[in-house]
Amino acid sequence: MALRKFIGAREIGSALSIEEAVTFFDGLARPADKFMVFRGHADTSWYSVPSLFRTDPDISGDESQLVRELVSRYPHEFTSDVSMFDRLVRMQHFGLPTRMLDVTRNPLVALYFAVVDGEYDGKDGSVVITTGSVEDRRKYFDSDAVSCVANLANLTASERRSIEASAATTIKDFNKLAAVDRLYQFIRSEKRYFRKVIKKIDLFRPYFVIPKMNNRRLIAQSGAFIIHGLDQASGPSYTRTITNTKLTIPATAKGRIRRSLHQLGYDDSTLFPEIDRASRQLVRHFSDLKTALTL
Repeated sequence: MALRKFIGAREIGSALSIEEAVTFFDGLARPADKFMVFRGHADTSWYSVPSLFRTDPDISGDESQLVRELVSRYPHEFTSDVSMFDRLVRMQHFGLPTRMLDVTRNPLVALYFAVVDGEYDGKDGSVVITTGSVEDRRKYFDSDAVSCVANLANLTASERRSIEASAATTIKDFNKLAAVDRLYQFIRSEKRYFRKVIKKIDLFRPYFVIPKMNNRRLIAQSGAFIIHGLDQASGPSYTRTITNTKLTIPATAKGRIRRSLHQLGYDDSTLFPEIDRASRQLVRHFSDLKTALTL
């Protein structure tokens, strides 16, 4: 598994019913200078880690090859994408491990993901609440900082390690590195105006990114992403302006909350508009009905 350090989430409450969860979410302070997004975990012990960094065995070093292989096999799927971030969003949608972490701006969607998987009904779940500075950590899909981090996916593992190990302290010296020059070329391929003034710190800090809402799943889930760059433990120190807290969902409450969410229209058929997920939801619904009749 990828050797990366991610900060856990501090518990700030628990909910035994959907009513308690809604009351909790409604009471969260939402300062204008902070963003707030949510993610559901079926097991509260899980960390908010992008799929690329939780593979076992660890394949994060093969990131650039994974990206190229998928595009080479299905080039027609990526013809409308204008940036590497666009391609990563699509790759995430197709199930390829990426440096992107799915989040939602709708806490009830996150609650759904915390309780939907019956295989984890014996474990407490949680809704992780991520907050951060709007000024320096919230970006849109066309941000230059996002282009820098997204295009790290095009570098080899050795190139990324050379950037992490660099002792350069000025922008001028940092941009002289061969790996940074290669990164610059990838960014220039999507942004002809981009100037070679890449800041080292920008390649290590995670960002909350608001994507183009151009697919049905993103729209249905009020989806967004947190994109992670290089290993923060290997980078320069900086003020941590993103924090994680969590609402715990006790194992005993999961079934009850799942049924309540279903009654409110939160299920696979609405959150995953693709027909295969709707089919699974129908099978699960009728199986639950049969089980209820035998109790």
